[in-house]
Amino acid sequence: VCSLSKRSAIGYPLLLGHIHACKADVGIKIFGDEDDEFFYDMVFSLSFLRRLATQMDELQFFALEGQRSHVQKIDNDWVVVHPLQPNSYILRSSIYSCLRLCPPDKVCMLHIEG
Repeated sequence: VCSLSKRSAIGYPLLLGHIHACKADVGIKIFGDEDDEFFYDMVFSLSFLRRLATQMDELQFFALEGQRSHVQKIDNDWVVVHPLQPNSYILRSSIYSCLRLCPPDKVCMLHIEG
């Protein structure tokens, strides 16, 4: 379950029922109105999650350089090192990249206007 709101997507039976009725692998609930910001919740079926786990090379990741503190042993003491230059990469992927692996007829959407 991917949720940008503070509400639980799991506790929303209308979305789960809609996903089941459509026999979908991915369910998306969009809520908000014209004056408000839109939020969404996504629910993936277990079969789709298994498929994602076996096709990780199909997902689109991009690397961002970052600075990460670490510890280093200097003169028998552990010292926290705060680097001045990037020393690591963070791999990120958009939630939308996984939708490329799901057939369009296996995605259902529920739009709720507030």
